[in-house]
Amino acid sequence: MSEDKKSYSTSPPQGVLDDMITGPHKFLRFRQIALDLDAQRRRGCGSCVHEYPEPPTQKDDNTFRLHSPNRILNTVNAPRNGSTNYLTDPSGSRSARTQTHAIPLSRSDDCQTPSNDESDVDECNFDDYDGAPIQREQHTASGNTWSFDGYGNFMLETCWSTWVDHGYRLKPRFFSMFPDKRPAQHVEHLLPTSSAGLTTDDNPHHTTNTSELSTSSSSWVSDSEVSLSDNPVDIQISMPIAPDSVLGLQGMLDEAGNVENTTISQEVFVCGRDRAGEFFRVDPILDEIKVSPEDTYISPDLDSFIYVTHRLKFRGAMHLHLLPLSIGRAPFWKTNHVEVKVLCPPEGVGLRGRVTKTYTLNQIPHTHFGQLGAGAVQFNVYVFYPRMIQKHPARKFMLNMVPLPVQDLWLSSGVIPAVREVFGHDFHGTTEYVPWSLEQLRLKKGHDRSQKTLAISPQCLSRLQDVLRSRIRRYPDLLGRYGSFFFVVDSRGIKLLSKQYPLHKQPQVVVQDMLPFLDLGHMMDRKHGELILDLGISYHPGPNQIPMIGLWKLSAVDSSYRAMGTNKGHIHHACTLDEYGGRQARMKKQRRIHTQLLSRSTYNLVFEVIRTGGQGQYLCSDKDAIRCGEKYMEACHAWKVLFQQAGYQAFGVREEVRGSAAAIFDMFPAASVKVSYTD
Repeated sequence: MSEDKKSYSTSPPQGVLDDMITGPHKFLRFRQIALDLDAQRRRGCGSCVHEYPEPPTQKDDNTFRLHSPNRILNTVNAPRNGSTNYLTDPSGSRSARTQTHAIPLSRSDDCQTPSNDESDVDECNFDDYDGAPIQREQHTASGNTWSFDGYGNFMLETCWSTWVDHGYRLKPRFFSMFPDKRPAQHVEHLLPTSSAGLTTDDNPHHTTNTSELSTSSSSWVSDSEVSLSDNPVDIQISMPIAPDSVLGLQGMLDEAGNVENTTISQEVFVCGRDRAGEFFRVDPILDEIKVSPEDTYISPDLDSFIYVTHRLKFRGAMHLHLLPLSIGRAPFWKTNHVEVKVLCPPEGVGLRGRVTKTYTLNQIPHTHFGQLGAGAVQFNVYVFYPRMIQKHPARKFMLNMVPLPVQDLWLSSGVIPAVREVFGHDFHGTTEYVPWSLEQLRLKKGHDRSQKTLAISPQCLSRLQDVLRSRIRRYPDLLGRYGSFFFVVDSRGIKLLSKQYPLHKQPQVVVQDMLPFLDLGHMMDRKHGELILDLGISYHPGPNQIPMIGLWKLSAVDSSYRAMGTNKGHIHHACTLDEYGGRQARMKKQRRIHTQLLSRSTYNLVFEVIRTGGQGQYLCSDKDAIRCGEKYMEACHAWKVLFQQAGYQAFGVREEVRGSAAAIFDMFPAASVKVSYTD
């Protein structure tokens, strides 16, 4: 072919695209115009006046934006009050605090709140706080602009009335949860016993004589304990009399007999009656087997990995998601104790006081962005949108699952055009393999519901983030709601891999070798983000022991939690055993900043018999169990087979401590030395 006959084109002209895309997809361009009009309609206050650049020409990209100079920015705002958990006494008083006895904090300058080195001016310039819309009441869905397209479908779904820029902005160090200094006394707080030096509060300058502790009684109560003094006088509670008969676990099996599905076995396991018809108590201590320290193995490992940052940087390729997340709930649907600091929207014209509020990750709208690795060692990358923080207008809980239309706009007008721009300008010979629209991907995949990803190198990822933020600044009406986005890298299933590496010596170097696609040195630098890790410690019976199950004694666990200085937390009983099970609790704020430890979790590894990993439901839902249908009966049969097979294997117990990477890496060498076998 001669040189004069060659022609190059990065994308088809807009008219050609309209002819190629048929059906309702043909009106997506007009939906973007409707969103621009809807954003302008919401403005009405003169608090923010901005000069915007000229709109892009059609050859720049396929996104059309209306232009109006000196436009006024003002959007609907969600309430500033996020959900807050309070510790309550048994009587329900929110102001009363449970008195605990914990390790005294040392006199140190480390016990300070995290602070930012940047000035207030830098905070404003960092995330366009001066351009944020003022706070307004959150209303229910308002009327749509250009409601229907030519096929009778909604062009602007109801979600566009609330999923807008509410005025929240980020601080320069929004991810900082701890001071930049080294953690203090974190090794002392690693699974302490009640014999450690104790104090009655979190004042680092307060100490308590041990003679005071000998007469003190714990104010912690388990879920099954009831205090008559906490109830009104006119309410009488009858406490059942404890049965005289006591059986162990093996005694229950002997009492039920060897034949299944008999009336006797149902009386024993369902009603708690023996063959004589008398109620009995269950005490597993009757079946206790003493195991010597030499026959008990203790193995530390690295479990969860959580990294919060404004900018991603890896050593290996990341697989970028190009289709929306279509699951029933948000990935972080419950708290993992990781928080970020967000600037609240201005309360009125000229009132920009830069009020900061802390939100947990599950309170912020988010969706998936990419992934690294594969299988059990998969690191998921999520993108968070703090500007759209809001509560449900009627039920008042925080909304965190981004609706599909809002995800579609992020991908179709943000991610995919940014990817095409990066590949087209920086990596020649790649545009044929990059989709030109979200609709093309869906038409091409048909009924295939699997995710579509695109492998991007570390250099490409860096450019992609720049282009994404540039597009949001270029089209504020269309993409402004996605501004201030940040990332979270999360992995919850690497404990088995980490057990195969010697983490007790130079753990940071070992983890980098274990996960070569991460840039651990960059992640450890607190100028770039906050890295949170879990130190897991498992206790296992030796391989030559008979099959047995380890159970935590809640009385000893409670004493250790009090010495550690945690909140009350939650008790998880092993089946219906009142004195055995596990506990989860968060560190108190003063102690959390001092030690850089976030939370602690204690549980029994027999849970692994039915655990499926992640945070999904098990073999059936609660609704299936209430209906007692076929799915519930199949689940009961599956659990029965699982526990029968598990009878030939031993199960130990486990502890997990969550904290900053600096604290966790420091505790690895001390874990095996400090943690020892005790009764």
